[in-house]
Amino acid sequence: MRAAVNTLTPENKPVQPRSIEHIQRPVTIHARNETTQAGVFLEKHFTSSQRIRRASQVWAIMWLLALASAFIPIAHFLLVPVFVIAGPTLGYLRYQQQHIPQAVEGQCPSCQQHFRLPLDQRTTLPYRDVCPHCDKHLQIRALDHDA
Repeated sequence: MRAAVNTLTPENKPVQPRSIEHIQRPVTIHARNETTQAGVFLEKHFTSSQRIRRASQVWAIMWLLALASAFIPIAHFLLVPVFVIAGPTLGYLRYQQQHIPQAVEGQCPSCQQHFRLPLDQRTTLPYRDVCPHCDKHLQIRALDHDA
């Protein structure tokens, strides 16, 4: 699914949409001694140009912090080199992020309540969490891992 709107420039030329693709991956939700339920793993997927823009922003912020910290007496001996090195390092790490997990949605096998669990950027499958309704432990696995 793409969430993009095509627009025209004043010269009536189409503008490339700057959309972020949202991907839904099927998962299974397991609870101890309960049946298995189907669920959805939601994640954002970035294009190459979006990844370059995100990496450039982090790099620029780190170097601006290096420039600003140059005026702090004594601390600039440590802060400037740290920010100068952190710029390309964090930029590279940000560029490597092709997708970011957003949430897991599904129905709890124990209480049958629908839930949505927000996820951290570093979340990978299989993932363990607790149902927000009944506090039972859940294991969320990619559908292809169950075969």
